[in-house]
Amino acid sequence: LAAGDDAQRARFVGAVAGGTTGTLALADARGVWNPNVPPVSAERAGEGWRLRGTTHYVVDGDRIDEIAVLASTLDGPQAFIVPAADTRAERSPSFDLFEHVADVTFDGVTVTDDRRLTGDAVAAFTRALEDAAAGLSMVMVGACQRALDIVVDYAKRREQFGVPIGSFQAVKHKAVDVHVAIERARALAYFAALTAAEGDPRRSIAVSMAKAAAGDMQNVAFRHCIQLFGGLGFTWENDVHLFLRRAKAGELLFGGAREHRVRVGRELLTGDERPGAVVHAAEGCGTLLPPQPEAPKGGGQQCD
Repeated sequence: LAAGDDAQRARFVGAVAGGTTGTLALADARGVWNPNVPPVSAERAGEGWRLRGTTHYVVDGDRIDEIAVLASTLDGPQAFIVPAADTRAERSPSFDLFEHVADVTFDGVTVTDDRRLTGDAVAAFTRALEDAAAGLSMVMVGACQRALDIVVDYAKRREQFGVPIGSFQAVKHKAVDVHVAIERARALAYFAALTAAEGDPRRSIAVSMAKAAAGDMQNVAFRHCIQLFGGLGFTWENDVHLFLRRAKAGELLFGGAREHRVRVGRELLTGDERPGAVVHAAEGCGTLLPPQPEAPKGGGQQCD
């Protein structure tokens, strides 16, 4: 919305208020959300624009009404609002069974010029990605908190050797480790939300700190919550896997913990945020943009 003029805001925000749904399309096949290098291109077609290309990992891309897509043009990246009915969307498999992500193809899709947003598209998409990452961090915190609540309740009721297993020190240690990770991620997620709401200049670094903490949190929670349930933790009948899947899937969207730590480090050491350059990681570890030096022989990437 920051990329549009007053008339466009009234038009598209008004539609959302009336029930129209929308989403953001930017990621390439590697899972890189870089506003400076969009995977879709656009060219003039009479009084409108013709788009070509495919975006990946589009949240709710298979069940949405309008799609905001960033496309490269001769004048640099520009934003377009495209009716989803004019695109081809294919839902992608997701670790979270309830999450909808899709590959959306814009082959020959034509839109009128009034659907091209007139403002700074790169800045607007960068801000939208940061808002999404901050919101997703909170979703991950909530999912891990619910998983821990289920585990703690189980540890109080499940008995071994005539006492609840929650009385064993080793069980307490794992539960506390998860609790500490959750509280750290929760505090940083709140801080990121506050900086976004107040227009604080620390907004970008706060969002990356929150997403990195959420990524670390889900890793600890996934390991310990499953283990504390024993064999039961691996069954479909146990609800804990639903919440852990939600948190784990969140780590794979809008950049993982490692990528956001790189972003924080870059900002602290050089003051260079380079918005969008490290917002990725849908497939495995991925690679940073711009490409990093080759790892020493015998070494390799390690996912968080």
